[in-house]
Amino acid sequence: MSSENLQFQRAEKIPSGTPVRLIPVKGSAVFTGIFQKAFQDHHGSMYHISGSWLPADRYRLEVLSWPDAAAQLLGHQCTQSRLDTHDSVTALLPGPAADFYGFSSMSCAVIGTTSSLEVEAEAQVATSATGVPLPLRSLFRPRKISDSLHAYRSLLLPARSDPEEYRSQILARRPPVSVLDGAATVCRWLGAQMSPVTLAVVERTSPASYAAAEALFQARSRSTKDLPLPPQLARVPSGIETLSWQNPRIAP
Repeated sequence: MSSENLQFQRAEKIPSGTPVRLIPVKGSAVFTGIFQKAFQDHHGSMYHISGSWLPADRYRLEVLSWPDAAAQLLGHQCTQSRLDTHDSVTALLPGPAADFYGFSSMSCAVIGTTSSLEVEAEAQVATSATGVPLPLRSLFRPRKISDSLHAYRSLLLPARSDPEEYRSQILARRPPVSVLDGAATVCRWLGAQMSPVTLAVVERTSPASYAAAEALFQARSRSTKDLPLPPQLARVPSGIETLSWQNPRIAP
């Protein structure tokens, strides 16, 4: 059975009212809306999405989950957006660029001051000394919870929010990494343990740096063992201290 037929069979079982995104097999037009049904007629296999009829063989279907919700789409027509890919990034991707830029995946949860994180995401980076610079956001593809229905790879959460407000939802999405950006964020979110790997970034000049360092050393004292740094972090720039350890797993 072809992948298109298998996808259509799965789509026939999707409950009506489910938020979905259609990513093109060819081209750049992406459609987001409320799934109504999958059916076949004289035109072939079709998807009925928020009042629009779209040929199933031209799209791959993604069922949207938290932080996207059906309530954000109810009463609206099918929304069209553009699939923007970056040629400079294509060589770095493990698969097709359309997969990376079209589908959402919570590869990372980043907690910090969201306005600062968005500014930092505009920093220009290059894959080599002669490479074409591109914004950092094109690599880690961030979005805030309020940026409804945007495809993403990294979810930005405000540091001042209550960790318990989001912990269960993030654990359900199983991000491989969570990043705590800033000393105050570390103090507030370190105990949440929302992913297998937590990267805590503490700047020495922060008023909360001593409190954050104390929280980290206490966590390290409860660790099962220290861990070696990954090879790509073996050469740490001067002035930066790195520590790595394994904590006992905390149940959700």
